[in-house]
Amino acid sequence: MIHLLTWSHYFELLKCEDEMEMQFYFQEAINQKWKVRELKRQIKFSLFHRHALSTDKRNFR
Repeated sequence: MIHLLTWSHYFELLKCEDEMEMQFYFQEAINQKWKVRELKRQIKFSLFHRHALSTDKRNFR
């Protein structure tokens, strides 16, 4: 079995406020091959929320 994320990744993911947010970062970390430092940075700067806002704007046009 190939492990795509480290224990440290999961530790950071568990800090997410809701499951949808956690799943978003989980998928992005795998797809983008983020190291733990990058995952922490993206969570800190709210990539999930910024992405959700940008997606909502496109749906309302």
